[in-house]
Amino acid sequence: MLLVVLLLAGAPVAAHPEGRPVYTGRSLLAALENLESRGLHLVYSSEQVRPEMIVADEPLRPALRQILDELIIPHGLQAREGPGGTLLIVKAPEESMGRLEGRVVARGDGRPVPVARVRVAGTGLQAPASRDGWFRVAGIPAGTYPLEVVLAGPDVQALGEATIRPRAITRVTLEVNLASALRERITVTPSQNAIQPDEPVPRRSLRTQEIERLPLLGDDLHRAVAWLPGIASGDRTASFSLRGGEEDEVQVFLDGLEIDRPFHLKDVRSFAGIIDSNTIGTADLLTGGLPAEYGDHLSGTLDLTSIAPPEGERLSVGASSVSASMLSAGTLASGEGHWLASARAWYPDAMVDLADTAAQTINPPYSDLFGRR
Repeated sequence: MLLVVLLLAGAPVAAHPEGRPVYTGRSLLAALENLESRGLHLVYSSEQVRPEMIVADEPLRPALRQILDELIIPHGLQAREGPGGTLLIVKAPEESMGRLEGRVVARGDGRPVPVARVRVAGTGLQAPASRDGWFRVAGIPAGTYPLEVVLAGPDVQALGEATIRPRAITRVTLEVNLASALRERITVTPSQNAIQPDEPVPRRSLRTQEIERLPLLGDDLHRAVAWLPGIASGDRTASFSLRGGEEDEVQVFLDGLEIDRPFHLKDVRSFAGIIDSNTIGTADLLTGGLPAEYGDHLSGTLDLTSIAPPEGERLSVGASSVSASMLSAGTLASGEGHWLASARAWYPDAMVDLADTAAQTINPPYSDLFGRR
């Protein structure tokens, strides 16, 4: 079999002040040419190594073979042993890939750590953590890799190893020591008194465990939020006002999607919210000084995040004097995804009695459904 190497002209690799090459921001083709000049015998084609492929992160390990893996794995490629000591660069088969998912938390109290980046050492693959500490790294070749968490500044913490299996999801919880990250911070204090308060965006939060302990009518999320300090609400309505504002001045987000009409039967005292509290993992209420990403509502923002699907499967059924509900969640058999589904049906007669409306002939059936994959 005749192997043909097709090469395209690439930008030269810059030199680091210490003398070693710098690959970040350069084309993958130029990086491979540099490795060849340093002793590796590579065979690849322009169909696999394309000019638009750019190196996003600097390799962490020093050996040439390890540098090669960290350069090509993020582009869905892998290196195989070839004849005569050559290395063949080919497209990595999807069935050989796995995924890493998990959460970054503080050691000791288990608080989520949002300002973190998770790196799969030796692959060049990494992912940032969300506000609740969740992260996901996809397209990892099967194998065992050291895991690293990058916190603020130069703080990098090694946190053991993870074994990635083909076509499977590996889940981990990474506990980091925040003390080392805090030591790297520099606090600059102005000479004059600050006009801005210590917390420019006041935030009050409810977690899953707190929501579950509250006595709620129909598992109504909005009635759970009404328990927070500074909220004005009533027994016969799910709506609430914040800081003396109108009820429609509170913006509602669910997993980043704005909900324009978060209540059932708004003209009948907004008796029920459309969101099942059992589907919510975090409810953050932001008041005052809101950043531009939250729009132009005057009173505040209710930012909701749905629960993370559990290991295995979960099915729960509930009934009360005003509603019946069912929640199902779990992992697909293939391990390639999750599902979360919730459905509630409300009893109109009980709703009309509690709302105490003048129009006792109202008998409107309604329900709500939530699903996420």
